[in-house]
Amino acid sequence: MFGLLSEYRTKALTVVKLFQNEKAFYQNLDTLVKDLDKRPVLYRSLAKIAKRPKTISRISHHLDKIIEIKKSPTFKEKYKDLEINDKGIVYSANALSQFLDLMNEKPVQSLITGDEFSAEREEE
Repeated sequence: MFGLLSEYRTKALTVVKLFQNEKAFYQNLDTLVKDLDKRPVLYRSLAKIAKRPKTISRISHHLDKIIEIKKSPTFKEKYKDLEINDKGIVYSANALSQFLDLMNEKPVQSLITGDEFSAEREEE
């Protein structure tokens, strides 16, 4: 188990660096690594993102969609602690899980019915 956890942490640190490359959008990341180290089970969420690194940059171009998610009746409560401003996401430890869910693109809307829901992204 430790070897797998170590591998997840290594991938998570790589992803954190990618977030830091987009520091105008992903703000206040100074404590992200320390916060992840307190909750190592969350390394896996970042390891999933490592498989799709372009997602980090792509999400940073869709602040309007994140604002819609925060206002949506379906997601409003779930993402209430996620702070955004006019430039992007302002990271905080109390919204770590929400931040990771958003980065893993869990809030989705059906193309057929228009229903909004949280989903797990398929492993690629």
